[in-house]
Amino acid sequence: MATIKYRIKGKSKNASIYLKLSIDRNNVYEKKTGLSINPKHWGDKNYPKQTSASTKKIALDLRKLETKILEKVSEGQSEGVVFSSQWLENQINFFFNRASESGKSDFVTDAIQHLINTAPYRRNSKGKLGLSRSRVNDYKTLKRIFIEYKGERTVKVKSIDVNFGNEFLAYLIGDKNYSQGYSLRIIDNLK
Repeated sequence: MATIKYRIKGKSKNASIYLKLSIDRNNVYEKKTGLSINPKHWGDKNYPKQTSASTKKIALDLRKLETKILEKVSEGQSEGVVFSSQWLENQINFFFNRASESGKSDFVTDAIQHLINTAPYRRNSKGKLGLSRSRVNDYKTLKRIFIEYKGERTVKVKSIDVNFGNEFLAYLIGDKNYSQGYSLRIIDNLK
């Protein structure tokens, strides 16, 4: 019988919550849920402590997600579905309405991660395939800074506009104390 466990990774204020799906001994997959929590609010029983409205909401969402995925596993086993990490990620994204009809995520952080994942196959400035290590590191830095900026909010790609760019630039220069040149480079990477 399939089982699901949750755990957090990291010790920052916004530690990512991971879902681990065990279908059998040979089929164990783990993926980010897209939710995050302060580790001090994480309970001993692999769920958030029920101390505030936000942690209660996260716990409720995780229970609903668990039920939905276990239903999909049961359906999939009877239909001969091939389970994989990608299958699990798709189920999580569909549950939280993060995926469009094309199956691709609509969120900025997922789009940045897609750039990182496909870096070896992207055309570079020399007309060859493969982005440089420093370019990939720029995208990793952008993703980290963007996650710090957005906090628990989710930001869709289509919501990025000039106003958002100006607010993000103000955050980089004002709150993070980055130089203007470095801040503009981060904005260029976001574009």
